[in-house]
Amino acid sequence: MSLLSSPLIDERQLAEKLGVSVATIRHWRYTLQGPPVRKVGRSVRYSQRECEAWLDSQQEPWWRDQ
Repeated sequence: MSLLSSPLIDERQLAEKLGVSVATIRHWRYTLQGPPVRKVGRSVRYSQRECEAWLDSQQEPWWRDQ
């Protein structure tokens, strides 16, 4: 697999895609609740593929709504 096979996005882009604040993304990162993170120099980056996998893993069973 290529190093850049999945585009990297920053925390602002991730927050926008998920409809949450950048502060929420940072909180998830500090509490190890969010998607896997990459440090590129001093920048924080997220793999879009890993974010999608993380989001899929957050789905609650349908029966919890009942």
